[in-house]
Amino acid sequence: MTGLTPTRYTIAVRLKASKDAIKGLDQEVEVLPPWWGDPMLTITNPVQHYLVDVSNDQSQSGIVFQPHAAPLTIELLDTLGNIVRRSRESVDGRTAIDTRALEPGAYVLRVSRNTTGGTLTGASLPAVGLRLAPPVALQ
Repeated sequence: MTGLTPTRYTIAVRLKASKDAIKGLDQEVEVLPPWWGDPMLTITNPVQHYLVDVSNDQSQSGIVFQPHAAPLTIELLDTLGNIVRRSRESVDGRTAIDTRALEPGAYVLRVSRNTTGGTLTGASLPAVGLRLAPPVALQ
């Protein structure tokens, strides 16, 4: 729905999970949106977390991101904070985490920015856009 006169204001709606749902995190965590909504994740902190629901649907064998220029480390954690998968880059530049053979349920996606030199703080880091891609079958 749009108004009659365009303005500079936008409204964003996001799902969040309680900090109590995930061991070791001290804040609410956004739920990773579905890829088909064409969402852009805006990474503004040195480390950001997203809650993701891994299903046993064979048509969705992973979490895939479109190519990005920023140096990022993307890991999938269980709700106890243990790393269960790390992302890998495909030959076409997409970044993917294979979710096949994982138990269905809630996981945490940790996106870490790789900063060199340690001179940038969370407040001075430029925002990075990370866009989801269709979860095509991974090879």
